[in-house]
Amino acid sequence: MLDFEVALARAEARIGIVPKSAADRIAAAANASEFDFGALSRGMFRAGTPGIPLVKTLTEKVSAAAPEAAGWVHWGATSQDVADTALLLLLKRAQTVIAGDIDRLETERDACWVLATLATLGRWEEFAMHVRAGLQNELEPCDLKELLLQTAIYAGVPAANTGFKIAQKELEEARLQPSTEPMR
Repeated sequence: MLDFEVALARAEARIGIVPKSAADRIAAAANASEFDFGALSRGMFRAGTPGIPLVKTLTEKVSAAAPEAAGWVHWGATSQDVADTALLLLLKRAQTVIAGDIDRLETERDACWVLATLATLGRWEEFAMHVRAGLQNELEPCDLKELLLQTAIYAGVPAANTGFKIAQKELEEARLQPSTEPMR
């Protein structure tokens, strides 16, 4: 939300609405480490929105350093503008994380698909090789457990039992322990 206030002041300064010196003072005062988040949280519950206590506190900080710049804080914006823009900025930052998670999940899905196919077909040497490769590429022991339990249902218990034996051997060689957590 402080990023929004700084961006707003700088954009308004670029087009001549806010003095550049005021935008600079607003940017200097918008240091998140100098804000009391406990007080902001309490103010948010009283106001019903985080924007109101944040703008009040930022205005106080700007006023302490440059009283003439304080009136330009949040110029022409509403508290809803702050909340909406802050949410979009957070979503933009999250996009990279989410994209990485999607790539990782697609890789795991593909590895599981190959392992399930190999177990179903009884291609045990290839299965062992793909277990090793999967463990080196973020496939977790609990993923193998889930995969082999599903294999028991769809390809039969003998195939799953053989898969469990091979997976256990590969886990031991990789010095990993199978998950003892219950499946979700």
